[in-house]
Amino acid sequence: MQKIKVYGVPEVVRELNLLDKKIVLQARSDMRVAIKPMKSSIESYIPNSPPLMGRSFERNGGMNHSGRTGWNRSAIKVSIKTSFTKRTQLNQASLVSVVVGGKKGTYGAAGLQIADMAGKRGKIKTSGQTKKYPYKGGERSHALRGQGKGMIDKLSDYGSPSRFVWRAAQMHLSTVQKSVMLSIDKLSKSVNQNLQVK
Repeated sequence: MQKIKVYGVPEVVRELNLLDKKIVLQARSDMRVAIKPMKSSIESYIPNSPPLMGRSFERNGGMNHSGRTGWNRSAIKVSIKTSFTKRTQLNQASLVSVVVGGKKGTYGAAGLQIADMAGKRGKIKTSGQTKKYPYKGGERSHALRGQGKGMIDKLSDYGSPSRFVWRAAQMHLSTVQKSVMLSIDKLSKSVNQNLQVK
């Protein structure tokens, strides 16, 4: 799954877990509302039809197949996660994040990752061998002759990597961060009030 980290404040999380559960639930709700426009934007940027179709990909159907790398828009899930765990306190996880991936037991996530990020590593190698990888109970490698260049050229119609997920997220990142900060300020006041009562 692809995660877009939005904001993580370990100190607030530590205090939140000492508060009344109703305050924590409200905090989760506020942050989910703040990040919802980003989630909606990402969903709208992911194409419904396979991005790799057309004359140069007709022989094998491009991404229009039911294999692991096939395109299945209905199986691609975009969800909002809030974390108030020990990992967040240690700054190892985000307080709020958007997670993009495939629904369990379906194909779709691999196809999205390929279409979204193909070409990210830069120049395509035209000589040498790949590292060995598992194949039918054994291992094999293959020669590098520029495979994937046609795919990347075609995907460039959608822009440079990340074509869908991060591009959509960036449109809302600044607003989301401000909204989450407002939620954190609100929670900090609740923390202070809670301490004063004690």
